[in-house]
Amino acid sequence: MKKHFSLFLCLSMLAVSLAGCGGEGTEQPATEEKTTVPAVTEEVIPLPEADYAGADVKILTAAEQWQYFYITEQTGDAIDDAVYERNRAVEERYNVNLDYQVYNGYGAGKEAVRAALTGSVMGGSAEFDLMVGGIAYITPYAVENLFADLYTFDTLNLDQPWWFSYINDELDLNGRLYLGSGYYGMLSMENAVVTYFNKQVAEDHGIEDLYTIVNNGTWTFDKMVELSKTVLSDLNGDGKYNANDRVGILTTNDYFSFFVNSMGYLYTSRNSDGSVVLNEPTEKLIDICDKLNEALKSDYLIDGYDSVEMLGAAASADESYEKMINLFAANQALFMSHRLAFSTRETMRNMEKYGIIPCPKYDKQQENYITALVNDVAAIPGVVADTAMSAVLLEAMQYYTYDIVRPQYYEIALKRKGTRDNESEKMLDMIFEHTFIDFSYMYINLIGSELYYGITQKNYASWAESNYKKFQTNIDKIIETVKGFES
Repeated sequence: MKKHFSLFLCLSMLAVSLAGCGGEGTEQPATEEKTTVPAVTEEVIPLPEADYAGADVKILTAAEQWQYFYITEQTGDAIDDAVYERNRAVEERYNVNLDYQVYNGYGAGKEAVRAALTGSVMGGSAEFDLMVGGIAYITPYAVENLFADLYTFDTLNLDQPWWFSYINDELDLNGRLYLGSGYYGMLSMENAVVTYFNKQVAEDHGIEDLYTIVNNGTWTFDKMVELSKTVLSDLNGDGKYNANDRVGILTTNDYFSFFVNSMGYLYTSRNSDGSVVLNEPTEKLIDICDKLNEALKSDYLIDGYDSVEMLGAAASADESYEKMINLFAANQALFMSHRLAFSTRETMRNMEKYGIIPCPKYDKQQENYITALVNDVAAIPGVVADTAMSAVLLEAMQYYTYDIVRPQYYEIALKRKGTRDNESEKMLDMIFEHTFIDFSYMYINLIGSELYYGITQKNYASWAESNYKKFQTNIDKIIETVKGFES
């Protein structure tokens, strides 16, 4: 069974610890007898001691688009200051200087990142001490023998809450962990896939309270479609539905594809020997993909990547995102399903009437709402100046991000600034209670991206029958390649 580590559990642990520090409701001693005040003791930080004598630590950062979780100055912004404090805590504890070498983190930066990494490892220059970056874009390097096995470092406490054990279980390749996932980077929270709803549109159409629908367990994809059709309106009367009208759902097909996972389907499973098997398509998967495909082709949904026809020409994915957000803020859609990071954008910050809920379930019988994540990973290159130092610093980065950055992002950026009501705050706890990411997405660029985006196929059953063998062959190649690496 796959492990599903709960981010909510970690956050709950934080809340309990904070509550224990408060004095509210505590009675003072009634006697005049002097009370003994315990001596203040230094906090015990669960990290090894070391002094690296002012060493410069270069970090290959394939994360230009979200470098704000790695490099900041003190600005007064809660997140900027927390990231700065995290970096300074590591530098001061270990007497090092962190030097982030920033590269494009998407596919456009692939060759530059590969050249830098291979030069450092295969060329033996040991230029980089650590590497971080977006998961789908970094995982292909795992089968090029460019990283150290994280399982071999005693200083990496992979069972601690600042590491995501369930994600690392999925990243495992034949009993080796070349890429590790934890709070360092924070995309695990920022890129969680959620659904926003426009309160004004809901009120205008007499739609029942969506928080109640979620809480009573009846928030399903069929319900989402039903409500989306309710608000569909050809506002300019031209007989076509596009960005000039009101629709039910705004999304992009890549993030919409994660609904397969939210509706409780796993593309892969593992045998007892650690081999990865692509699950045969079930009736449930075929039904899910057919429903998603029907929605993508419907009038009530706008796919943000269909930029020319629906939104006008867009120069980049981010521009498509911004245009979707603008439509949502202009009350031209009931739902917007995408990354949680949208709540931190200026347009959303200026919007008063919206709520945040989980992505829908498959049916009422599905026990939990499931949230798909798109996160960062970190690695130790196969050749570094000091492997012990790299491992110690990686553990410290994970720990201090968990300890310093995470609570600021969750409590201030998300809850205080990114929500508009107490119900949405409760929804965030629910969203992070059951999180998920599948092996098939982590290694999507090696398996075949069309597996995850198969929802665009009109007849999924026929398409799967023609393509699944190819995907399994590619999975087998990944494992066989890793088996060939020297231990």
